[in-house]
Amino acid sequence: MTKFSGFVFLGILLLSRSIFAQPATSLSTDENSGRAQLYNLLKIVPTPRAAAMGNSFVAIKNDPNTIFSNPAALSSQTPRDSVAPGTDLSLSVSALGVGITQGSIAFSAPAPEALGQKSWVGVGILYNSYGTFKGADNLGQLTNDFTAGDFVLSVAYSGIIPEKPFHYGVALKFISSSLVSGSYSSSGLAADLGVFYESVPLLLTVGLSATNIGKQLSYYDGTKEPLPFNLQLGLSKKLERLPLTVHLDFHNLTRDREGRNFFYALNDFSIGGEFIVAKVMRLRFGYENQDRRDLQVPEGLGLGGFSVGLGLATKKLQLDYSLSIMGPVKADIHRFGGTYLF
Repeated sequence: MTKFSGFVFLGILLLSRSIFAQPATSLSTDENSGRAQLYNLLKIVPTPRAAAMGNSFVAIKNDPNTIFSNPAALSSQTPRDSVAPGTDLSLSVSALGVGITQGSIAFSAPAPEALGQKSWVGVGILYNSYGTFKGADNLGQLTNDFTAGDFVLSVAYSGIIPEKPFHYGVALKFISSSLVSGSYSSSGLAADLGVFYESVPLLLTVGLSATNIGKQLSYYDGTKEPLPFNLQLGLSKKLERLPLTVHLDFHNLTRDREGRNFFYALNDFSIGGEFIVAKVMRLRFGYENQDRRDLQVPEGLGLGGFSVGLGLATKKLQLDYSLSIMGPVKADIHRFGGTYLF
């Protein structure tokens, strides 16, 4: 991609909200407008590393799971050699509540040279299983058990502008959601666009992504709803004198401010950090401001919105764990995952 076409791509990303995103409906007019309720799987933090750092993942480099937050960052991964180019496979699983399981699979690899030098491709899968429910008719008589779940398949490409520290990426995804063992369902098509900048001298990376640009193909009960469009800006800075990288993300920058001042749109921010304790160990921490606001209950907040995690890494294998604190009422969320480098 030429320098000119790279800037065209950036312009398309910035304009994507007004061109492609569907207008809000009465289903998203509360304080969390811009955080629509359709396809909730698209809003859940998919991996333990991302969750541990408060979902501050837009400007993260060298991780195949960036396919879910900013596809442009895929090409920030480092290939090793022609025999072992750096292909990654990442798996994670989370227990989100009684009987509810969420998981992810991410695969990334250097792309063939025909697609551009230093370009990468990736495939990502997200799923939710809500478990098995007892069915009953309108008289309360038990019928057959039924299940419910969501599924997202993403295919991504990421490249780099020659001799420039700018990466670009796009992910196309198919979304499926079903209730009552598929008797009721909805599906959609969407795209994610992203750009990623890295300054090696400043130990700084910046990411910008527009996710969930698309529409439904089929509807629940004939009701059309907007996809949860999300414009995100992230910055990551590695400190010079400490083995610590700090991350700051702003989410849902196009959310409806409902007459409030501009800074209200910045309320949905997250902060995270990753501390290298030893060659094989990383400690992580995070805070999500909007999550803490959403967790407000009469019983108080406690440490709701905060998260911690641990990573253990060898040359080929990385194991991750995170704990997301949900306050005094909801159960805390534990996530487990691993990434293998081929």
